[in-house]
Amino acid sequence: MDTSQLAYVDLVRASGSKYPISAILTCLTDNSAAWAALVTTSGRLIESVQSGTSGEVDQETLAEAVSIIPRPSLKPATGRSAAGQELMTFPVGAEGRATAVLIVACDAPLHPEMHRFGGSAAMLLRLLLRDMRRLQTASRMVRDSITRLIFSQRIDSALELAAEMGLATPPSRPHIVCVRGVSAWDPDDLLDLLEAAVPPDARQLLAYIDDDELWLLLNRVQFQAMAPELVALVDRHPALRVLLTEQVPANKLSHRWQHWMNDIRKAPAGTVVDRSHYQGETPSDWVHKLQRDGSPQVVEAVVEYLRCRGRWEAAAESLELHRNTLRYRVSSAEKMLGLDLTDPTTSSRLWLALRSEGLAD
Repeated sequence: MDTSQLAYVDLVRASGSKYPISAILTCLTDNSAAWAALVTTSGRLIESVQSGTSGEVDQETLAEAVSIIPRPSLKPATGRSAAGQELMTFPVGAEGRATAVLIVACDAPLHPEMHRFGGSAAMLLRLLLRDMRRLQTASRMVRDSITRLIFSQRIDSALELAAEMGLATPPSRPHIVCVRGVSAWDPDDLLDLLEAAVPPDARQLLAYIDDDELWLLLNRVQFQAMAPELVALVDRHPALRVLLTEQVPANKLSHRWQHWMNDIRKAPAGTVVDRSHYQGETPSDWVHKLQRDGSPQVVEAVVEYLRCRGRWEAAAESLELHRNTLRYRVSSAEKMLGLDLTDPTTSSRLWLALRSEGLAD
C-alpha cells in the first residue's frame, strides 16, 4: 500500500463523486484491500466492491465476514476469515447511532497503515450518511404527507405533490404493509432497515408512522423485495406483528383500512398476517373483496338486502331507493363476488361474515 498522502487525497475525492459509497469502497480495493463492503447492522448488504473486478463480493464470503462482526458494532474490530484473510470492521453511523458497518478484507499480512486508512474511509462514510440522513429526513417528510393524502383518498393532491417534489408517481394499485409495535424504534432507523431490502432505484418508500404503527404503500417490486425482510424482522423482534395485503386500487383504500386495522390489532405479537395471495374463498374474503372493489353504496345495499332476508320492497324502502336501483347494486355485488345471494346458505354465510366484520348488526 502507498502510505503517502496520495491515497488519502484519492479517498477524499471519492467522497465527493457522484456515487460516493461505491467510490470509497473502490478506493480501498485500489489500495491493497481484497474487497470492501458496507452492510447494515443486521448484516444486509448495502454495497460491496471486489478488488480487480466489476462485481460484488460473493454471498458466502460476505456471510462469513458478517458472522465475525461483533454485535452490537460499537467500535472497530479485527478478525480472520477461514481463507486466512484479515478482516477489519468499522461502525458507521449518523447522529450518534451505528446504522451500518464497513468491512475491509486484506490478504495477510495486514499492512499497518491499512487500519488507519480504513478508519478514514469509515469517517468519510459517517459524514456522508449524516448529510444523506438530513436530506433523507426532508424527503421522508414529503413522502409521509403523500402517503397520508392517499390514505385519506385525496389522490389528486398526492399525485400533484409527488410531481412537484420530483418523486416517483405513487402506485395506482399498491400493496399495503402495516408493522405494529414500532413505538420503541427510531423511525429513521426502521426505514433505513426496510429501504436496504429493496433495489436502490426503488428506495423512495411511501410510508408514515402513527403512534405504534408503520403503514407503507408499496409497488410490486418493492413488495416482493421487502416481504422476506419483514418476515425475518418479526423473527428477530417477536414483539412486532406485520400485515401484508394484496394489491388494492388506491381509490379503494378507505373501504378496507378499518378492516386492516382490525386485522393487525387483533393479531398476536410475533405474527405475520399474510393476505397478499387473496383468493376470495371464504366468507371473510367475500367481505374483504366487497369492501375493496365495491362502492360504499353497494356494500350498504347488500347489507340491507340481507337484513331484510331478500325482500326487495322492504330493503328499498329502508334505503329510500327505487327497487331497480337496489337490484342493480345487489346484482353488481353478485357479479363481483361470483355468488348467488338468493341461495340461503350463501346469503347466511355472507351475513354472518358482515356481522363479524362490524358491517352489520
